[in-house]
This record gives sequence, C-alpha cells and structure tokens, in this order.
Amino acid sequence: MNLMNSFFFRCIALMVITGCFSFFQSNAQTPTDAIMMKPGAICLDANYEYSQWHEYWEGTLKRDNGNVGTLRRHSVTPMFNLGVLKWLNIMSSVHYKVTDPTAGQLEGAKGFSDFNIWAKAEVMRKQIGAGGTLTAFFTAGYMVPVSKYVADYPYSIGMGCTEGSLKGIMQYRHQKGFYVRIHAGYNLRGNANLQRSYYYTTQGYYGSGVDVPNAMDYSATAGYYTPNKQYKAELIFDGLYSFGGFDIRRQDMMFPSNKVEFMRLGARFDYYPSFAMGLNIHATGGYVLTGRNVGQSTLVGIGIGYVFKMWNTENKKESQLN
Repeated sequence: MNLMNSFFFRCIALMVITGCFSFFQSNAQTPTDAIMMKPGAICLDANYEYSQWHEYWEGTLKRDNGNVGTLRRHSVTPMFNLGVLKWLNIMSSVHYKVTDPTAGQLEGAKGFSDFNIWAKAEVMRKQIGAGGTLTAFFTAGYMVPVSKYVADYPYSIGMGCTEGSLKGIMQYRHQKGFYVRIHAGYNLRGNANLQRSYYYTTQGYYGSGVDVPNAMDYSATAGYYTPNKQYKAELIFDGLYSFGGFDIRRQDMMFPSNKVEFMRLGARFDYYPSFAMGLNIHATGGYVLTGRNVGQSTLVGIGIGYVFKMWNTENKKESQLN
C-alpha cells in the first residue's frame, strides 16, 4: 500500500469520528431535550446505533474512496438520568464503539471511548395563552476519554480530547400534544495527544498536543405526543459548526484540528407501553444533508429505557413526558 493510500485511510476514518459521529448520540434522554425527571426518579437506558457512509466532503468537494469502501460504525451507549431536585437533573453516559471498513488493508477499532456527565437545570416555566407552556433549560456537560485509544489512528473511536459544553434549550408545548423546541450549545475542547512529537497542519509543530477547534451545535425539533402519552414522534434538524481549523488538503489525511461542519435531518419515535409503566422503547434515524470535512452518513438506532423510583412517589409517565 503506497503512502497516498495510507493518507486516505487516515483522512476518511478520523474525519467520521472527530467531525460528525461524536455528535450523533440519540439516547432515551439527551442533554438537549426538555425532559426532566421528577425528584427521586431515575431512568436507565441502553441504546444501540448503526451508521455508515461511502461518500465524504474533502473541504467542500464531495467524493468517495474505494480504499475504504463503506465505513460502518456500531455504538452501544448505557446511560442514566436522575432527578435530584424539581429543577435539576444529572445525566451520564459512556460509549462502546466499533468501526469497520468494508475495503482496504487496515482493521477498524473498538473499545470504550468517552465518558459524559451533564447537569440540566430548568430555569423558566411559563403559561402561554390557553393550554400552552413555555420552558427554558440550561445544560452544562463534561466529556473525557476513558481508554487509551489513539486519536489519530485511521479508524479511531473518538476525538481524544476533553470537552466542556454549555447548552441552552427552549420549548413551547401545547396541551393538545404539539410542541416545538430549539437549542444552541458551545463546546470548549482541549488538546488531543498524538503518539509522535512532530506534526504538520498549515505549518510544522514540535510536540504531541493538538488544539482541537471549539464548536457550536444546534437543533430545531417539532413533535407530537398522543393524548394518552403512549406514543411520541419528532422531526429533528441539527448541525455542528467548528470555530477555526482548516480544510483537508487534496490527497491528504484528516487531522484533529480540521474545520468540521454538517447539517442533518432526522426523526425519533418513542413508545411507552401501557402494560409496563416506566418502560420506553425508542427508535431514531438520520441523514447528513451537507457537510465539510465529514462523511455523508446514514444513521439508525434503537434503545430501551426504564424509569423507577429511588425515593419520592411521582408518576413515572409524567416524569418521562414532562
């Protein structure tokens, strides 16, 4: 395998992990939804996700790569969401990932990647008109790698850096079941450590630490839940924009400090069976519409969650659909 092909392998795989897939986490409850568990209630969830792509954007140029074929990713995410106070929830998750190309000479990677913890606070709740409720939330989070995976390995399972985040969420919900929600967040990232002491971006650097660009994530959601609160469906538009960084150079490899952008359209469906109070079965899907230095991926996921009481006596279904 020649040097150019080696560069391509690195470019494609690291692009998918660092640029796009790290934000495609569709757990039962997320840092950017408007769900608040009641005090003393906890939701345990396990989610499986599968995504794949065979075309990508090298800067703004869309292309494919026969040396990689289709790059597939599997992810299993256990998580919990605990109601601490009426206005405060604590959430946490960890990810086990597998990357798997269908062509080429290099193997994929697998293992535990990153640990996340968030604190979500409800800061406003106001009645609007007849039957409407406007709510606002802030979510503060922290992410840290939990294994010694190699951030610049061609099929790495993570970005290899710490990340602090702050997100604002606002939702309007009508008592008839319709709701709309928007969010915007800022992600402050640390350095990714390489297993070499020299690297080149737009110039040469001596050292192993690479400054990963900070980023903004955003979303707009329209949804509906049935009067008996047994079904819920959402249409979701979300995206990411990196501050700083540079494009992948022609025939060159991806690097942690590249600029990354994408916009995605997705959907989510939740089922709360009446025969098992507290149980939630959920399915998700999404497709990247446009991007920069990322793969045009298709994603599907399925998961199951269960709410039970650790203390207090609040209604489980009310906690899930608050």
